[in-house]
Amino acid sequence: MRNVFSAHLLIIIISILSLLPIPSISASIHTYPPTQISINPTPPPIMLQDPGTPGVSVSLGTAGTSASISVSLSLSYSIHLQTNPVVYYNTLDQFPLTDWITSGTGSSSGTTTAWVGGALQMSSGAVRVTYYSTDIVDRSYNGFYNASAYVMSGDLRADRVVGIAYVQDSNNFYGCGIGDGGGGRLVILKRESGSITKLARTPGLSLSTNTWYFLVCGFNPSTGEIRAYLYNPANGNLISSISYTDTTLSPSMVGFFVWRSSGVFDELVAVQGADPLRIAVNNVPSGWNARLYNGSTLLQSITSTGSVIVFNNFWYVNPNDGQHSTILRQGRIEVYDNNGNLKAVYGPAFIIGGQIFSLSTQTSNVIRILNIGNTDSKNYYGILTLHSYSSSGFSSISIYLCNPSTCSTPITIPPGSLQTGEVVLPLQEVSYIMLEYSVNSAGASADIAIHLRYSSLSSQNGVLAIYPIEIHVG
Repeated sequence: MRNVFSAHLLIIIISILSLLPIPSISASIHTYPPTQISINPTPPPIMLQDPGTPGVSVSLGTAGTSASISVSLSLSYSIHLQTNPVVYYNTLDQFPLTDWITSGTGSSSGTTTAWVGGALQMSSGAVRVTYYSTDIVDRSYNGFYNASAYVMSGDLRADRVVGIAYVQDSNNFYGCGIGDGGGGRLVILKRESGSITKLARTPGLSLSTNTWYFLVCGFNPSTGEIRAYLYNPANGNLISSISYTDTTLSPSMVGFFVWRSSGVFDELVAVQGADPLRIAVNNVPSGWNARLYNGSTLLQSITSTGSVIVFNNFWYVNPNDGQHSTILRQGRIEVYDNNGNLKAVYGPAFIIGGQIFSLSTQTSNVIRILNIGNTDSKNYYGILTLHSYSSSGFSSISIYLCNPSTCSTPITIPPGSLQTGEVVLPLQEVSYIMLEYSVNSAGASADIAIHLRYSSLSSQNGVLAIYPIEIHVG
């Protein structure tokens, strides 16, 4: 009975609801303006920065996380005498000669008939020798001493010779000279206990009296070998040469002799183990130019090919201008770079045949090449590591990582250490990379690649980042 009643009640309620009015349903669409959202990447806490150092050009990568650095070398060059084989020289301009000994009949005097300035004139109907009284020959030396001079003879007939002497004493010497008939020959002779013996001679050379020749007499005290060379100082040509070995004498001094003739001698130079007809300059870069002067007279100009520059025509000239000689009284060497800029000068000074000079740079420098800014509120810990390098012309290169209060142990090139010690990169401060170098030759250059490694914890622990840095020096 109850279920029937409930069913009737539900039907009544539905019927009533169906009679009620139903409102219409509608929808509205609203348009809102777009919202712009900007996303900026957070800059790294460590950023590389240009230090603004003069001569240092820095190109930075994105957000200062890499750098390319170019360091200009502002070098001062110098020319110095590297090797001086000259054991004695004398212009023979002043007479009497100081510390010289003369022995034998005849005469000796100064004369203005000279290759340059003044000269020594000697004559004798027998034998006359004059020599520097100080020993210049080391008898234990196994090599050649070369004594040279401009020589003129007044008589080239047989048994008449003038030339350069290696002297043991007044009665004992070896000689290289010109004369002895046949139109004039190149002769090696010996005076032993006062007697002359001709040891070797060339065929006739068609020489002329009262004409300048250039004579080189070489002597090896260990072997007793004597070498004689005769040149034409008008054109530099070798006329003839001859050699002989004799061990009976032990000369230690140098000078001149005349045997039954007259002679004029000028510009005596004695060198050990060198050629008096060469003046060399080392370490001139390829494309650079070296010039040799005597006073204002340019004697020779040579552009380097990268090897040793050798001046070899400074001693001969035609006609004689009084400037070309093996002894340059106002000698000067100038070196220019490949753009024509004067880089170094030696002199004015005496420059002697046989000497060897060198162009050098002794520049050392310590410069800041890159700043390292820490913009964070905490410290970081950095080291530098060497990735690769090539260098020439440097005696040393060192790279340091520094903060405002200390610097690390360095990277060294040539490699001795491939990384620096660790350095704190203090919060809100600027640290930096420092380059130290020492140049020992012209044209020095280096290309170096390093990495800055920094971490959030010491000993390279925690979060680690690596920044590549390229350095060109030159």
